[in-house]
Amino acid sequence: MLLRAVNAGANSRITTASLRECVEQVGITVLESYLPSGNLLIEAPRTRTAHLAEQIGRAVGQRLGRSTPAVVLTGTQLARVLDEAPAQWHDQPSYAHHVIFLTGSVTAARLLSGMEPEPDLEQVTPAGGHIYWSIRTDAASRSVLARIGRTREYRHITVRTLSTLELLQQLVIEHSVT
Repeated sequence: MLLRAVNAGANSRITTASLRECVEQVGITVLESYLPSGNLLIEAPRTRTAHLAEQIGRAVGQRLGRSTPAVVLTGTQLARVLDEAPAQWHDQPSYAHHVIFLTGSVTAARLLSGMEPEPDLEQVTPAGGHIYWSIRTDAASRSVLARIGRTREYRHITVRTLSTLELLQQLVIEHSVT
């Protein structure tokens, strides 16, 4: 499970224990957390991931006093996101690689409307409910993502680095969660 904007600013502070409590109060077991930024490995009754995301977002949002979109991926879905990442990512040490997860009614087309990435600085590849985005590490301030932060749609995305997603996948494997 990935939460948007948890512990990312003064109005989004929540301890890992409080976050775990919020999630568990809706009947979801937290197996492990990774970084204090809304990355949780959960075990939940068989139900749609969209429904789980809505429940979790509402519970955490009530605790924080503001809307908190959540993204819930099964272990299989997370593996697919990583498997479908651009092949060249592992051969580009001078780039930072990210996956932008879309929530609500935001689509990649709507989020990226009017934005033209500079091919020599970054690559942006829409892929359904997420976008693969990589940027040269020396060019982050000139990126499409920097402009996305100024849009209304920004509050409906959450971003994770490739390395964070790979570590979460390792936790999924260790806990045998599908």
